[in-house]
Amino acid sequence: MNNRDPKRNLIIIVTVALIPIILLGAACLRTFMPVRHTGVPIVVRNDQNRTVEPKSDTTVNGRRIDVYRTDEACVLMAPLAVQAYVSDRDDRDRNLSNLFTEDAEGLQIPVERIRHDDAGSLGNGYVKVAINDDAAACVVETESGVIWEVYYADFDRDGYKVSKIISHDRERAYVPGTDAL
Repeated sequence: MNNRDPKRNLIIIVTVALIPIILLGAACLRTFMPVRHTGVPIVVRNDQNRTVEPKSDTTVNGRRIDVYRTDEACVLMAPLAVQAYVSDRDDRDRNLSNLFTEDAEGLQIPVERIRHDDAGSLGNGYVKVAINDDAAACVVETESGVIWEVYYADFDRDGYKVSKIISHDRERAYVPGTDAL
């Protein structure tokens, strides 16, 4: 075998040089391709504070929502659940019973310990992790910027009722106190 063959050496050099270029190009294409559940979150407004169970082919602000229960729960119902949770209005207990399971984690926190600075309006709701079509973990950002995690454990058993709500943004979500959350 002759290692001094210029054509063979040129082919090897070109091949080795093209491999990183192809990998870089593939990485750039993946960056620019749209991914499911990303983009501009859909802002949901419900000035009358009514709880409505979403139907298939739901549209919000003229945009169609996928028929997946996880999308409906996170985009439509999770913001309503957060609004009810951070509210200290007279109908809070009724709203919580409509939107949360009886044993939902987070309901044990007294309403006096939850900040109410934006309870009058909804923020953005979007799917953080769609576990499957029967369970979801959603993220809702209120208009004041507090991030809430809203979990749905079993749509078949519980419907669109929250099984857990939590915020890791403790100073902005909860009133500081001596007892632990």
